[in-house]
Amino acid sequence: TQLFKTIMNLKKEYSYLPHKDKGSFVLRCIENKHHLKVYGAMLVLCRLAAKCDEAKELIRGREQHAFWLVVSGIKGNENKKYLDNLQDRLDNLRSLFKRISVKVMTSDEFIEHCQK
Repeated sequence: TQLFKTIMNLKKEYSYLPHKDKGSFVLRCIENKHHLKVYGAMLVLCRLAAKCDEAKELIRGREQHAFWLVVSGIKGNENKKYLDNLQDRLDNLRSLFKRISVKVMTSDEFIEHCQK
């Protein structure tokens, strides 16, 4: 996902809102958008399991399912607060789905993780 590009576009689109209202509104939009991405990934996994025995066994055999949300376009430490905020909000999914975890990571962290 291009988190920061999305944030900037939303801030432009809702520039008529007062500053403090715009910030909280943009954060809610981002949270909702990324919740939908995670729900979509879970839906694809469930539909795949309904059609494919191998996927069904993979799901059944795991105690925990992890989804990675990879964010590109990171510019400095200031944007880290957006990543942390999004991670905190997506952690709330655990209260709904006990076996689901979502890890937000930068594209650089993703590359490092895959190289291990």
